[in-house]
Amino acid sequence: MSRIELAPTASGCHLLVELHNRDHLAAAYGETFARAALAALQWRMHLAGHSIKQAGDRRFVAWIAEAGSFAEHWQLQLAGLPLEHLGQRALPVVTVGEVRLSSSSGPYPPQELERLGGRAPILEPVQCGWIWRERYEKDMALALAFHEALRSGEVGLSFQPIMRRNAGDRRDASLYQEALLRLDQPGIGASGLVAAMERLGLVRLLDRVVLDAVIERLEREPTLHAGCNLSSHSLVDDAWWHGPLTRLQEQPTVAARLTLEITETAPLGDFESAKTFVGRLRALGCQIAIDDFGEGHTRLDFVRQILPQVVKISGTLLAEAMRSITGAREFSHLVALGGSIAPYVVAEGVERASDTAVALAGGVNCLQGLAIARPAGAWPPSRVCLPPVCRSAA
Repeated sequence: MSRIELAPTASGCHLLVELHNRDHLAAAYGETFARAALAALQWRMHLAGHSIKQAGDRRFVAWIAEAGSFAEHWQLQLAGLPLEHLGQRALPVVTVGEVRLSSSSGPYPPQELERLGGRAPILEPVQCGWIWRERYEKDMALALAFHEALRSGEVGLSFQPIMRRNAGDRRDASLYQEALLRLDQPGIGASGLVAAMERLGLVRLLDRVVLDAVIERLEREPTLHAGCNLSSHSLVDDAWWHGPLTRLQEQPTVAARLTLEITETAPLGDFESAKTFVGRLRALGCQIAIDDFGEGHTRLDFVRQILPQVVKISGTLLAEAMRSITGAREFSHLVALGGSIAPYVVAEGVERASDTAVALAGGVNCLQGLAIARPAGAWPPSRVCLPPVCRSAA
């Protein structure tokens, strides 16, 4: 492909748009679909009056003539556009960011163009054979069903308290309330949805819409302390997060009542980028929690460096502690490790009174589970929706 001429200018900007799941779409739905997917993204920006320059089979550059930052607008609008071609549908894994330009005007080889800030989403590699393709299509069907549920207002939040309690004190006090996805559409389970979105590289869309809803709830209720999950794949300081982080910066009292639970069900992508992003959240005043400590892909070096206020011990480990002396010993050791890192250590999955006794004997100072408090809906209901720019594009 020929080189691209991009001159630095005083006004306007060049946006680099990348379709990261292009090869996945080609493998699952055919090469024609993959080409049509990129063309659909280009056409949407072209219709808005922006000039387009092709930069390979999965990237293009759009010139935005107006002053100001449009990266978030187009990040959300393109990511919120299901792609359709010859009866097949899929969601794109897209990043949008300003092009990093050198002092010269180029011309630039397309493969050397880079975005300012941010990292590419982590996707599982394309594999040969029908087994991979079948799972990819099932994951995408689940993601599309979730997208439709968001668009039609069928996704909400329930809140489950995390209670502070010491072994010698029977009085409870809420640390914060965790926001949990509540899906009105049958066939969509929260845990399966998160796993599918992580495999597809779409989990930032899920995390963004939940975070927006939690911030809105905190703005409405000035005494509420609430938390929500952030996948390790979402710990990237890019256009996805400009809106929520700006709201938190403008409202420090809201940020101070927000706890972000980092889940490492998927491997951490870029260690330094993730650490920097968490540092930015802390600087805004947010509390940081580590979810499911002791399971998944938890990296102790990462946990130690980000200095969380809360460590949540996986409910699976509490269940093991209930079954055997060895499990109880391992649970206590993990609680002690968590307590050396954070002031609050939570036992998750406390379902019965006997779980409570074992958890407190293991040394935790906070409890979460059905035996402590059931998830409850809020009034008025907290709805999780696509951002307005996505709804207008859908």
